[in-house]
Amino acid sequence: MQEGKEDWFDVDGEKALKEDRSGLLESGLGGQIAAQLAGTVYARTKQDAASFVNFYARVDYFRPYFDVDLPTVLKRIVLSLVPFPRNVPKEELYGPLMILFTLIFVLQMLMSGEEKEILMGIAFGTCASFTVFNLLSVHLLNYLFGSECNFIQLLFFLGYSYFGLCLSLVLRFVLWLAHQTALPTTQLAAAIVLASGTSLALSLYRTTPKRNLGAAVGLYAALLYFGFALYLHSLVHLPHDAAGPAPSVPADPVIEAPSLAHAANDAPAEAPADAPADVPADAPVDAISDAPADVPTGKGA
Repeated sequence: MQEGKEDWFDVDGEKALKEDRSGLLESGLGGQIAAQLAGTVYARTKQDAASFVNFYARVDYFRPYFDVDLPTVLKRIVLSLVPFPRNVPKEELYGPLMILFTLIFVLQMLMSGEEKEILMGIAFGTCASFTVFNLLSVHLLNYLFGSECNFIQLLFFLGYSYFGLCLSLVLRFVLWLAHQTALPTTQLAAAIVLASGTSLALSLYRTTPKRNLGAAVGLYAALLYFGFALYLHSLVHLPHDAAGPAPSVPADPVIEAPSLAHAANDAPAEAPADAPADVPADAPVDAISDAPADVPTGKGA
């Protein structure tokens, strides 16, 4: 009996020892997994922090391009309308981007026929697509022709040239409302666009060492600019275009004065020449027929 009890206690002790060992093994494996997870989280956090620092460094890279004061921006806006060669200024992106957003807003306000959200999408897509195409194509020509104009400087020139488009669209609409005629407003808008496009072409011409290649780049950019201006003006509907032709008002009937021929036809017939002069007008017909005829005067004799 006693030996059986000892064997029973020994068996239970071995079972308890095995359970303790398995628990220790499981706790050790869980600690390793927890340590690996903590290491992974730490590495990911460190990577995110490094990417944030890199992003901040990239933002710092663009910070000098937005360090500009308002008088300088206004001066460059005015000079963008002057088609004369001048020194290439230090490029910045504040003015070009603000003018681009202004062009999108003006185009959306002057278009009609759709909801405002749809018009904003059309205006943004039109301006953004042309800007990207113009930048890529002209930058490729600058690279092939050995121009000194970099991508930021090209965006600087193109963005300030958009002020001519904004001004031409607004003046065309406002002057039409004031004068209700399209001829002088179209001529003024064409003159503004021509001045801005010429200024853009001259700016690109001056940044190319070889003048003949610079002239080709400037001419290409100016043609793109003029085509874009025509397309924008075709999107803008003046009030008479949106409302359609004015309804015709019936004219008042004109009462014509009777002509001499009509008066002669409507006049009462004259009495015959041989009718007696002393017969009253209201005399009966029998009295007129019985009246004696006039005696010939004898002039023929």
